[in-house]
Order: sequence, then structure tokens, then C-alpha cells
Amino acid sequence: MPTRNRLVLTLCAVFLCMTMASTQSWINPTFTIDPGHRGAYAMVHDSARGHVLLFGGQTWTTVHTLFNDTWTYDGVQWKNITPPGTSPSPRFLSAMAHDPNRARAVLFGGHAGSIVQDTWEWDGVSWTQITVKGPIPPARHGHGMAYDPIRKNIVMFGGYIGSNKYLGDTWTYDDTTSKWIQMNPSNAPSARSNFSMVFDPTRGKTLLFGGFNNSGSLCELWEWDGTNWARVPQTTPWPPHRYSCAFGYDPVQRSMVLFGGVYMSSGNHYRNDTWRLSGRNTWTSLTISGPCPSARGYASMVYDTRRARFVLYGGTIINTSSFDDTWEFGNFMNAASLTGHGSTSPGKVRNFLIQAPRSGGLQYLMASSFGTGPIPIDTRSLGLTFDWLMMLTVYGAFPMTFQNYRGVLTAQGLANPPASFAIPPAPTFWLGLTVHTAYVTLSPSAPSGVNEISNTSSFLVK
Repeated sequence: MPTRNRLVLTLCAVFLCMTMASTQSWINPTFTIDPGHRGAYAMVHDSARGHVLLFGGQTWTTVHTLFNDTWTYDGVQWKNITPPGTSPSPRFLSAMAHDPNRARAVLFGGHAGSIVQDTWEWDGVSWTQITVKGPIPPARHGHGMAYDPIRKNIVMFGGYIGSNKYLGDTWTYDDTTSKWIQMNPSNAPSARSNFSMVFDPTRGKTLLFGGFNNSGSLCELWEWDGTNWARVPQTTPWPPHRYSCAFGYDPVQRSMVLFGGVYMSSGNHYRNDTWRLSGRNTWTSLTISGPCPSARGYASMVYDTRRARFVLYGGTIINTSSFDDTWEFGNFMNAASLTGHGSTSPGKVRNFLIQAPRSGGLQYLMASSFGTGPIPIDTRSLGLTFDWLMMLTVYGAFPMTFQNYRGVLTAQGLANPPASFAIPPAPTFWLGLTVHTAYVTLSPSAPSGVNEISNTSSFLVK
């Protein structure tokens, strides 16, 4: 077969050894620029723009500083995108929900020196204060909001108005008409603040967990079905009472994850446990491999659907310290080492194709390099983030390094390749993937893009 018209494949035997494991774990990426020390901010995942959106909050040390800056996080960097025009006033313990249909984030209330009852929308570029049509919910802070994609509205519950007075009202907001509607459920949680609230698409309901009122810190779990609240029966094990904890939905595991929070027992105490809620009321206390965030409250956690992991930022220990660290939680792969044996041959292009079976078909990642040096897989120009380091030695001393960037690679020099190869960012996709390695000899007489492939091999990740 002349290389001018087709690819020539010569197979050789390669012996590979590998160790790899997948664990539920926290990782702590560090950045030179971030939102700084703060807690009690509002945070959502902006699915339309593929990043985390954070607004406001405060430092909660002996000096309280309020913020009204706007930040985004895409897994590579934190970016201050505070617009030059109008923004909501500096505040903490406001609530925010994201409407993916309109690609808008809606923010309500909070404490801005005094409690407020204003409604704002963020469109990805600027903030706009909404002129609400009809009744407006009373001013509050420490309330909760979540977007309900089934009923296409935002649901809001509870909050604190000062002087030991808590709210137990339920409102919905239609951001297409700018109208708040007070609901009248026959059953509802007791008045409270500082609970966690998130929509669970698996059960099609909004969940509310924990909180605080004059009885102390709470550990109840409630469901909102668009008309009424229902308390979920408590089983064993169950997370102990807490407020101002982080709570979010994991669409990969189809379950909820809870982290940390504060509980009252002769003063404030702080937790750093991680729990998963499966089914209606099956809680599991997770054993974490490696580091995890220190005990704290007033931190939020949202699920980054593009990168398939939770993102948690900062938090507070009241009157002591506020944190400025970024944490991510998911099923991350540990470092892997694969070693092959064979001869080296300088002057050839070495290709590494990773083929991962997914429900939508086969997905790929491929990289090339000349010569015999290291092969860095730098995916900054792509759309994917790796959270582990994979060193691959094939045919001698050819290490391949995956770096903590993101992206999608275009394949070249492969037999009948599609125009580009994209890997979805789910961290569990490495299990079951097939990695193909090959030398590609450049043939000057061959048409553009047609080369000779030799010394190919493949292995399966189990």
C-alpha cells in the first residue's frame, strides 16, 4: 500500500502497566487573583455562559466589610467583571437564582446596612434593578431562592428581619413578567433563616435543609412541589443540625451533596463534614480521601455542569476569620503511571489518541509531538480541565503530561478522523477509555494530511 494514497499501519507488541483509581474527593486549586476573604455571598452557576457567578458578601472578622463586586470562575481563573455602571448596593446574605431559559440571574434582598427588598437581574454584562409589578416581598436577609425549571419560576422562602423575628412565607417570582406572587401552602417549614435551598430535578421538587430560628439550629429536610411543602421523614444516618451550610445537586450521581455549616450549642460551632443524599431520604456520610475544606459556615457550593464538579468558595467563622480559598468536589482520578517498552525513533510524530465511550458516542483526545522529548498535553486552548497528572512512557522515555487546563483538541494524521475530537468534562469518563499510541512518519510524497502510521498499540483503562 503506497503511503501516497492511504495510511499504512504496522503493529508492534507493547507491554503496559498501569495503576489508577477514582475517588470522591476535594481539590484545592489556587489562584493569584480571587474574590478575597468573604462569606455570606450569593453564588450560582451560569449555565448559559459556562461559569460560576458570585456577587457581594462580607468579611466577617472583627471588622465587617460589605462587597458589591461581581466575579466569575471558569475553572481556570477568577475574574472581576464588576460593571462600571449600577450594581446592587454592598450587601450580605442576599439570595440569587439563575434562570437558564432567559440566561439571567435574579437577586433579591439581603443586608446592606439595613435589610432591603430590591430585585435585580444580571444578564452577563450588567445589573438592572427591576421595577416589580404588584406586591413585593418584605425586606429580609438569610432567605433562600431556587429556580424551578418545571414550573418556570423562582421560589423563595423565609429569612430574618431582625429583633429575633423570622419569616416563614413562600413566594414565587416570574422573571418574564417581573411579578412576585405570595403562595399560601397548607403546610410549610417553620419560620427560619440561613437554610440551604436547591432544586432537585430527579424528584422534580425544590429541597430545603436546616436553618436557624429561635429554637436553635435545625436539620429538617423539606420538599416544595410548586403548591405545598412536605417534610421528608428522617432516617438514620442523618446530618446533624446546622445552618449556613453548602448544599447542591449532582446531576452525574443524581443526588445531593451537603458540606459544613454552623450549629449552636453554647455558642457557634463549625462543621466540615460531607454528606450525600440519594433517593428521598437516604443520607451517607462520605469518607473523604485527602484534604478537604476546613470547618466553616456561610459558604456556598454550586455544581459546574460544564466541568462536572462542585465549586465552593470562602466562608466564615463569625468574628474570627473569613476564607479566600477555592475548593472543588467530585470523582477525580488519581495520578496514573503507564510504562511501555520498545525502540525509539527520532524524527517521527508521536500521536496519543484517547477514546472514551460515552452515551453520545465515542469521544476522543489526541496530541502530537516531534522527536524524543516530553509531550505536554496543554489543553488551555481547548474546553476541558484535567485534575490529575498522567505520566505516560511509551517506547522508552516519552513522558506525556496532562496539565490542569481545559479544552478540545483537533485531531491530525489519524485514519479517517472526524474534524475535531471533544471529551465531555465528566471526571469519571476515564474509566473504560481506550488509549491508542502510535508513531506517525511524515511522508513528503504523500498528500497533505496523509502519513504513515507505525508502532501502534492500545490499552484499556479499567
